[in-house]
Amino acid sequence: MDLSVDYGALIAIVDDQYHGLRAYTWRTDKNGYVYRKKRGKRIYLHHVICGRPPEGMVTDHRNRLKLDNRGLNLRHLTHAESATNKGAQRRNASGLRGANWDKSNGRWKASVRMPHGLVSLGYHDTAAQAAQVARSYRSVHMPCSHEG
Repeated sequence: MDLSVDYGALIAIVDDQYHGLRAYTWRTDKNGYVYRKKRGKRIYLHHVICGRPPEGMVTDHRNRLKLDNRGLNLRHLTHAESATNKGAQRRNASGLRGANWDKSNGRWKASVRMPHGLVSLGYHDTAAQAAQVARSYRSVHMPCSHEG
């Protein structure tokens, strides 16, 4: 089932038990999360679907799409686990997560940022090769990271 949000964006949710959600006016906040208001307070759709997270945890969208509020796309994680689920940084020249151009070496460097620091995974001829090495490393060492 899809819901419309302000500006015509569609929210993806699945399950007939949420049919009553159409009765509300849903909006997106400045960060892209879907909410409605109740007595002046924001009620976030991902909390309606998944429940409020326990203390010290957050609700994470597995595929990083904030409008995709299907139950299978939502999970509760610690802040540290959720921080591993992000895409390439805006300033990344390759546009690929984990692949950065090293001017001094003239090659693509593969690296992954971990809680204990940056892990260097070597130099590669193409950005795609460096990104693949970083993706493989994350799949083993960062199980909450989405690689889609």
